[in-house]
Amino acid sequence: LDSAILFGPEPRGLSNEEMKRANILVNIPSNPSNPVVNLSHAVSIIMYEVFNEAFGERAEQEANRSRLTDSPTAIERAQFVDHLQEMLQDIDYFTTERSVGSAMHNLNTLVNRLPLMTSDLRLLRGIIRKVSNACK
Repeated sequence: LDSAILFGPEPRGLSNEEMKRANILVNIPSNPSNPVVNLSHAVSIIMYEVFNEAFGERAEQEANRSRLTDSPTAIERAQFVDHLQEMLQDIDYFTTERSVGSAMHNLNTLVNRLPLMTSDLRLLRGIIRKVSNACK
């Protein structure tokens, strides 16, 4: 399972483009009067959480194993979002060209944040296909 953990620069975090490509986004809560977390502290917090997940309870790890091995790839998720956009255009969901970009950014973020399995994407794509066909 190829993985990467990205950290953005302290003053602003990750760019929108970098966040679009992420499967999971993590936000470290901080004090509103000092909303920026020092990069070394952020790395320490995240690595602590990764260590706890990796070496935590074996039963929970076993339960999650099948979900992790059946996770859709980034390409499969992107293809699903493209398919969803086609269907939304077919049913005239978007009111303006600007709303396309905004809605698709939000949907892409949503799809990449969800712990979907490959079978979940197949089911959703089947539903989208049926909706698209019914609207034609």
